[in-house]
Amino acid sequence: MFGGSSLIREEYRVGLTVGVLGGYSTFSTFGLETFNLAKDKEFALAGMNLLLSCGVGVLAVWAGYRVAEYWFGVT
Repeated sequence: MFGGSSLIREEYRVGLTVGVLGGYSTFSTFGLETFNLAKDKEFALAGMNLLLSCGVGVLAVWAGYRVAEYWFGVT
């Protein structure tokens, strides 16, 4: 599927492959770690993992949006 001649340039194909697989494995690891904490009855840690990971992620997106808005006038 990813070998041989392709309509997509090599660097784009590698970037997409690594990006998609890297994102999938990162999200899978997050889910597994949270599940294992809950399975081990570490509910407070599992909840903190969910809240902090998602909360900090949304906060980072908000901060990035505000920086882009300031620098480039994006609204």
